[in-house]
Amino acid sequence: MPEIQTTGHKHFDEIAKRDYVGTGNVLSNIQISTYIRAYKNVDCNGFDWKEGDLQNADLKRWSENKYAPPQHVIQYVKDHGLDEDMVLYMFFHRYASYKDLVVHGYILTKGHKQNHALMKSWVTGPTYKSEKIIEECVRVISTKEGAA
Repeated sequence: MPEIQTTGHKHFDEIAKRDYVGTGNVLSNIQISTYIRAYKNVDCNGFDWKEGDLQNADLKRWSENKYAPPQHVIQYVKDHGLDEDMVLYMFFHRYASYKDLVVHGYILTKGHKQNHALMKSWVTGPTYKSEKIIEECVRVISTKEGAA
């Protein structure tokens, strides 16, 4: 898997050199990502669920997060996650003197069976540097096939 090269954001790049950026379920100092099951996925650990229950459970973890994605990101996931599993990523950093995270944006890819093909990305960060951070993270975690 490729590594973060440079985004032009000195603090983010510094953290990226010593921390993990990758696909799938990740909790690191600059990334949180989780699988989001398809709406039609009804089987989990041998139990049957109603359509949408498992996807809603996956999305609930995000909505309960202080740094929840904007509603249009969640709606995009719901609109495009009928038949396929996806991975939702959030990229951020934190300064030692600053309690809150600085969220740069979100990326949505297809699941590992579809090689983490890029579906969409959203830049939500406070400065122009967030765009470069998200562009570089897209390069690292996703494939271009199926990009929307």
